[in-house]
Amino acid sequence: MVKLIDKEIENIERISKTLGKTSAEDYYGTLCKGRQNLIIPIRQTDEQYVEEWLSEPYEGGSFGVGDAEYYTEKNERVRSKSEILIANALKKHGVPYKYECPLYLEGLGLIHPDFTALNVRRRKVLYWEHLGKMDDEDYANKNVNRINIYEKNGLFKGEKLILTWETSKTPLDMLLLDSVIKHYLLE
Repeated sequence: MVKLIDKEIENIERISKTLGKTSAEDYYGTLCKGRQNLIIPIRQTDEQYVEEWLSEPYEGGSFGVGDAEYYTEKNERVRSKSEILIANALKKHGVPYKYECPLYLEGLGLIHPDFTALNVRRRKVLYWEHLGKMDDEDYANKNVNRINIYEKNGLFKGEKLILTWETSKTPLDMLLLDSVIKHYLLE
């Protein structure tokens, strides 16, 4: 029996060496564009997946007259300086995202989470809320309710919902921000 097993292991190793390390899915990416156009891949490449996800049209939240104007490196208008930092950090790390993409939640209706981001490797959409005025009691209470409604809709903190927060005395920590992005959106 041991001799048979040894022979099987030897055959498996020999076959593994001849196959190489390129999977069928990876092979598509090695082809020139002309050949890629002739083939329907088994699974979309990451680039195709991101392109399709980003191309889905949406209408973000509206800005009121007189609202402050903050712009990201991608020239997107956002509502706060902290949102600029988050958007620019997502861009720096190559994380595809949408700003204030609408989401329907039972109990709240149509809302606009600050960011809807894509973990490309896992092909998973996550919602990101930045709570920028947690020292304002009314704002904090409103957002605790909002987070509870997220979870009642199956969008749990740490799974499909990313939360960051700050107060006037504890600003957004940029090192922590990078760690959050790496943990939730790049692993």
